[in-house]
Amino acid sequence: MNLTEQGRQLLIELDEAPSAEDLLIAVAAGCSIIVAPPPEEGLEELLVWLDSTIRGWMRELGVDGLEKVTRRNLRALDYDTAAISGLRLVGYDRPLPMWLGN
Repeated sequence: MNLTEQGRQLLIELDEAPSAEDLLIAVAAGCSIIVAPPPEEGLEELLVWLDSTIRGWMRELGVDGLEKVTRRNLRALDYDTAAISGLRLVGYDRPLPMWLGN
């Protein structure tokens, strides 16, 4: 199910300003729009910090554009999360066998 190919967009509304990690996870999960309240002060500083932090995370992931961050870059921290979501388990190079369709 590729929402972009269907001409659909996934939006997430948050109760507080997201961290750089939250933004990358949302983008990798297929979210194209994130709605969140602005900080009470320091919006410009927050945006500069988010930009540099996201660029650092992308450098660590080995991607050079936000559009290249996908589910393949996400990892589940425990077996249950991997089993439910289909994400790869940390330290395991492929999805769990139940997700391979064998």
